Amino acid sequence: MKKKYLFFTFRIFCSFAFLYALFHIVPYRGLVELWPRVRLSFAACSAAAFSAGLFLGIIRWKYIMHALQIPASGRETVSAYFSGLFLNLFFPSVLAGDMFRGFGITRRHRAPRHVFSSLVMDRLSGLLALNLVVAAAYFSAYATLARAQAVSLALSAITVLNVCIVSLVVSRTFFRFLLALVGPVRRLRARVVLLHRHLYYFRRHPLFFLYTLLFSLCIQCMTAVSFYFAARALGAQADLKIFLCLAPVIMLIAFIPVTIAGAGTREAASVYFFSLFGISEPVALGIALLNFFYLVTVGLAGGVVYVAFYHRWLQSHSRRQ
Repeated sequence: MKKKYLFFTFRIFCSFAFLYALFHIVPYRGLVELWPRVRLSFAACSAAAFSAGLFLGIIRWKYIMHALQIPASGRETVSAYFSGLFLNLFFPSVLAGDMFRGFGITRRHRAPRHVFSSLVMDRLSGLLALNLVVAAAYFSAYATLARAQAVSLALSAITVLNVCIVSLVVSRTFFRFLLALVGPVRRLRARVVLLHRHLYYFRRHPLFFLYTLLFSLCIQCMTAVSFYFAARALGAQADLKIFLCLAPVIMLIAFIPVTIAGAGTREAASVYFFSLFGISEPVALGIALLNFFYLVTVGLAGGVVYVAFYHRWLQSHSRRQ
């Protein structure tokens, strides 16, 4: 317990350290000067695209649960999803929110394996879609994007990760190789076997996999469009293909469990990658801060949903049992 507390404290420290360094590297006065000139029409489009991606995520999870015969209602799915977003504000990884929404559904429907499968499929279909969007944008704007070696390296790393995931689903040979690589570590072997079982559903139901992937592709595109309109709101002129390539990579970096809710890592990645393509550092930081503002807003809305509805709903269900 003490180690977890120290690790949590360390991540809070990392969040503040990243942000402190950024606001000393990036001329914050330039960022302050941007806000009075924000074009509200583009900012509204950015918020709308972010919201569209959010609700598509809810629909995707509901679709997956329906396919796995988990009888969660639409209201329950929305409540669990938003409550998980609230939890993500206080923990360094989206896994905390995922586990919480999974716990809520499991508590009512008693299907822990199926619920866990829905969460695994939800996240990994998103990761596969991220690779497809980034790769398509990269090769369609190769002349521009290939000049930045860091972008090529990021795409290569994501591609390798996705090839491993797909191989785990479709190839028993790769599965056995992975088990041999893990060796005699029982706990790790058990997790690899469990992950393979959950993902194997995709192989047995290819049409379900394609529909899930389609949802995920739309979500990744909405994320990039939200970043693009945020840039336009702050006065930047850039090709949408650049945002289709970079925004998913930036959000993936923000998911790395180093800081709380990706604070600091998201901003640092935005400043680094966007500045490679002529977007000024204050504008790049402003884009990331707008995205962070959206995340905090929906997270706080999730807190209201949890306190006002979902918490009482779970308690009343527990008392009935």
